[in-house]
Amino acid sequence: MFKVGSRHIWKTAITPVVDFAALVLGAGFIYLVRYRWFVDEFLGPKNISREDYIVYSSILSLIIIIVFILQGVYEIDTKKKFWPRLFQIIIGIWSVLFGLIVFLFFNEFNREAFPNGIPVSRFILAFGGVSGLVFLLLGRFLIWIFEQILYFCDFSTTEVVCVGQIPQSLSTWLQKRNDVKKIHAFKKLDEQSFKEIETLIKDYRVSEIYLQSQNSGWETQLAHVAEIYTVDFVFNPKELKEFDAYSMKPIQIDNEVYLELKHGRIDGWSIVLKRLMDIFLGSLILLITSPIMLIIAILIKLDSPGPVFYWSERVGANGKIFKALKFRRMKQEFCINSENDERSKKALEFEKMLIEKQNGRKGPLYKIINDPRNTRIGDFLERTSLDDLPQIFNVLKGEMSLVGPRPHQPREVRKYKKHHYKVLNAKPGMTGMAQVNGRSNLDFEQEVYFDRYYIENWNLWLDIKILLKTPFVMFYR
Repeated sequence: MFKVGSRHIWKTAITPVVDFAALVLGAGFIYLVRYRWFVDEFLGPKNISREDYIVYSSILSLIIIIVFILQGVYEIDTKKKFWPRLFQIIIGIWSVLFGLIVFLFFNEFNREAFPNGIPVSRFILAFGGVSGLVFLLLGRFLIWIFEQILYFCDFSTTEVVCVGQIPQSLSTWLQKRNDVKKIHAFKKLDEQSFKEIETLIKDYRVSEIYLQSQNSGWETQLAHVAEIYTVDFVFNPKELKEFDAYSMKPIQIDNEVYLELKHGRIDGWSIVLKRLMDIFLGSLILLITSPIMLIIAILIKLDSPGPVFYWSERVGANGKIFKALKFRRMKQEFCINSENDERSKKALEFEKMLIEKQNGRKGPLYKIINDPRNTRIGDFLERTSLDDLPQIFNVLKGEMSLVGPRPHQPREVRKYKKHHYKVLNAKPGMTGMAQVNGRSNLDFEQEVYFDRYYIENWNLWLDIKILLKTPFVMFYR
């Protein structure tokens, strides 16, 4: 068995080499596609020699590896998931290729040096990144197979210590890991258990310790031993139980470490990036769905008297009230614009009665089964969520986002518990993680779980995945 702290060194050492070879092979493959499989009449004659291409592609691959190193792609982190790693790799490859494209085609010197055009095929520049990524993933897959063989042969495995009442989610995660050979569980940390754990550490059998703090004096001593032998030490302080409703991150001020409440990852530049995506994709979606909205508007007018649209009060980011625009799916007399609207009071009373008799959800939210207020077209609109389509205008105004937590009514928000308010840390969305993982079939706690996860783990790729999944959930559930 490897000494703790070095059991993954082989992987850290070999992965950059495999990545480099994969990127060079990917570049070679796209070269063959361009100059062997496609006729010259289609893409033009060869304008770079094979020898020069090998040199240039090797240099470019080396630059990508250096970018990976700067990104922290090769850091040892068994807790990091696949998708964040893949996103890092994609960003690394395409940032280098984008820089190359800018250098080649937007450089005045190159225009003077190559009056007949840049001696690099545009086809290779366009598809070289895709080819390199595919070959790199194949290389990573081979490393993963080799790694599983090592674990099967009890080579490079480890043992883990858990102290206290460990959450089921952590226990399940550890049991699923192929590199964890054995889990040593201790109900509490006292003198006897400390000596047993210390022996395991000194024998280089344990590489990770997970501690549910009990305010024992032995905890700091165990942390000290873990520090000496470079064993991962993860603990959950007992005093923080009252803060379970919040997410926290450690920060250091001078020599003191504090825990700061973490509001989510949608902050700073992320807000700008997400807003740009909302404007661009929102405008595109509006253009594409305009004919659909026109058809829906005509059907609503033919189905029942009243306006095509109605607005309803919703609570947005930071508790700000806004008017969400929707297609009218109910008979006009049952539409509720605002709790304070005089005309909506009778409709509100009737809705409360329906909630008492026909509510299909638990918690602050409600779902009226077989809603008698719906028009004929309204049942279809509600079932497919097409009644929310006009909210694209709320997105373009900046009141909502394409992806985010479900927007709730003020009377629903008043029933929130402490940990529910996390969903107000981001703009509500037309679709979201909860909507594509069960929609109104989720109970409220499940919905909050998905929304909190989204806020705390947001990235652009997560938004794209949710957007791609939404149409299938709408029509094929």
